[in-house]
Amino acid sequence: MLAARLWRDAKWSNPYDGLMGYSGKPRTQQYHAPRSRPHRVVAGAPRASGVARGVTLLELLMVLTLIGILGAVALAGWHRLADRRAVRGGRAGLIAAFTTARRAAISRTEPVAVRLDPVRGRAVVHAAANTLAVHPLGATFYLRLASTRDSMAYDATGLGVGAANLTAILSRGAAAETVVVARLGRVR
Repeated sequence: MLAARLWRDAKWSNPYDGLMGYSGKPRTQQYHAPRSRPHRVVAGAPRASGVARGVTLLELLMVLTLIGILGAVALAGWHRLADRRAVRGGRAGLIAAFTTARRAAISRTEPVAVRLDPVRGRAVVHAAANTLAVHPLGATFYLRLASTRDSMAYDATGLGVGAANLTAILSRGAAAETVVVARLGRVR
C-alpha cells in the first residue's frame, strides 16, 4: 500500500535527475518521497538531552508488592480448591470400598466387611481372614477420617448387617464430605 502511494506521488520523476525534468524545463520544486515510517522512541534509549529513561526503585517495589498481594490471594483460593478436590476424591474412594465389599459378598456368597481405620485413614475390605482391598484415603489424599462405627458388613445377598447406619466424615482443611451407609447397605 505504501509502495503504491509512493509510486503514484512520484509521477515518474526521479528526485536525483538534477534540476531538469523530462520536459527539458527547469523545475521549480524538487520532489522528495515521504519517509516510510516515523521515528520512534525506544524505551531505555538516551533522549536528546542524554538522560536515559528508566524505572525508579519505588516504582519497582510498588509493582512487586502488588504482585505479591495478588499471588497470596490466588494461593489461598488454590488451597481451598485443592482441599475440596481431595475430599471429593476421598469420598469416591470410600464409596468404591463399600461397593467393592457389596459386590464381593454377592459374588463370593459369604459375608464381607469394610473396616474403617481412622488412625491410618484407610478403608480395608476383608472376607473372613482374607484382605480383598485396601483404600488408603489418608495417604493418598491427606484426609482425616472419622466415623460413627468402625465397620460395615454385607451378607451373601448384598444387604447390610447391623442395627445402625454408618456415617463417615472425610475432612481436609475447611472442606468436608459425609458418606452415609444405610443399615441395609445402601451408600449415599
